[in-house]
Amino acid sequence: KQWYQRRVAITAGSANPDEIKKSHRKLALKWHPDKNLNNQEEAARNFKEIQEAYECLSDPQEKAFYDKHREQILRGGSDFKEDEINVMAFYGSSSYDGFSDEPTGFYAVFRDLFVRIASEDKRYVEEGEWEEPPGFGDSSSNYDDVRNFYGWWQSYCTRKSYVWLDGLYDIREADGRRILRAMEKENKKVIDEAKKEFNEHVRLLVNHIRKKDPRCAAYREKQKQAEEERQAAEERRRKEQRKKRAEEIEQLAEQGQEMLELQNQQIDELLNEFSDSEEEDDGFYCPLCKKRFKSSKMMKQHEKSKKHMERLAALREEFADELKDSGVVLEEEEDAARLHVPNPGGGKRKKKKVPTATLR
Repeated sequence: KQWYQRRVAITAGSANPDEIKKSHRKLALKWHPDKNLNNQEEAARNFKEIQEAYECLSDPQEKAFYDKHREQILRGGSDFKEDEINVMAFYGSSSYDGFSDEPTGFYAVFRDLFVRIASEDKRYVEEGEWEEPPGFGDSSSNYDDVRNFYGWWQSYCTRKSYVWLDGLYDIREADGRRILRAMEKENKKVIDEAKKEFNEHVRLLVNHIRKKDPRCAAYREKQKQAEEERQAAEERRRKEQRKKRAEEIEQLAEQGQEMLELQNQQIDELLNEFSDSEEEDDGFYCPLCKKRFKSSKMMKQHEKSKKHMERLAALREEFADELKDSGVVLEEEEDAARLHVPNPGGGKRKKKKVPTATLR
């Protein structure tokens, strides 16, 4: 593992993303198994470690954690404190041998690790208050159990007291209450900082493991396929809707064309009827005398003729008799002047006072 650690150390620290990418590409090309046919086993192992180093350093969160604890990681966490699990030793694939359920495999190693962390916390919890956290499981675990495990441990908070830490004040030596409170305050600050650091180590390790967990990778792939299928189904539905809409528009267009043709036909028929009517009614017609004249002048001369006026007077008398009972009379002088008909009796005719109504 020292080979991997040295190369991680070279590309960490102040190296920017472009330098890390360039270094990774150079090493990956150098140790690619296809370029080391005479030493494929070592090349494959080194190439795998290079990939792991790049995955760590290309993640901003993991790189920040690595830069902060680089020396401790490179030493394998050899400076861990008393009564504390060496979490740093579990970064990288050297802590397990393949993704199997064997004692040295991925699932067994990390299952035992989290059981140990939980067991240490349990010692600092009063009896009856302890709740067992979700276990890591194995390769056949249901994904709901896997999700519960990562959901719980990603928000892990240690229950240990950290009273063994160096630098804590012995409150038994406090000289007075004010000094005692000051000592307790400083001790709490140191302990809280140690708890925070350990919590951070465990949570980042959990995130690191989750990225490599084949169960999570399989679930992500399954979700990806389901999303692709959903999108494909949605696209098919949209295509069917567009096709159906196009058919409806085409159908409406055909119906509109038929209606337009029918309207045009009806208009043509009306125009033809109007044209025929104009041909039949060409000129000026007197319905009383049943005669047709070619001009308005001839029509006016006819209306002044004796024969026309006699027929009109007779018609008026007939209407007057029929309307007499209903109290309606003709305003004879006004109508006679309008119709160019003189008073048949010669002199002035007296008007009878009756309810006003006019026959138009």
